[in-house]
This record gives sequence, structure tokens and C-alpha cells, in this order.
Amino acid sequence: MIMKLLTQNRQAQIEVVPSASAMIITALRKLLRDRKKQKNSKHSGNITSNKIVNITQQVKYQFGAREFSGTTKEILGTTAQTVAGRHPHDSIDDSSGAVGYLAS
Repeated sequence: MIMKLLTQNRQAQIEVVPSASAMIITALRKLLRDRKKQKNSKHSGNITSNKIVNITQQVKYQFGAREFSGTTKEILGTTAQTVAGRHPHDSIDDSSGAVGYLAS
């Protein structure tokens, strides 16, 4: 869990920053479930490329990539769902720069 400490005029505020995987699960729009009744549920679905770009912009400071496309590749590697109808590793491995449309 990542915490952000904001200080202004000697007043400290603590803010919780969600991780990339938590943002991906929220982007899937899964309904809340009772964790005592349903154990180890699988998250499946399709995420649009715009949501991936939004997630990348929010967590780009957490990753060590130099460029935006590198951070996008890391987010695509984190997802286990299809992105715009394609498997995420196909978008990463595509030599024609399929991730390029995500970075622009």
C-alpha cells in the first residue's frame, strides 16, 4: 500500500494511493462481493485502451520506466484481461508498435 504524505503549514495529511492492480480491477467495474461467501474470485473482462492510458497516467511515477510507452507496457503486463479485444502480451510483443496507439 502506497501512502502519500502532504504537508502544508505544518499540517500533515495522509492520502492512500491505489496500486495499478487495484485500478485495473476498478476499471473492470466489478460489483462488490461478500468475501466470506465467495473466496478467490477470478477477475475477467475487457478493458478499453483509454482506461489503460488513464491508469498509466495516474501511476507513472510508481514505475521506473523512462518513457510513457514503457510504463504502458508494464501496466499491460499487470493485466490478465483482454485490452481492446486483444491479449495484453500480443500488444506488448507486436513489433509494429501496437503499444504506440496507447502511448499517443
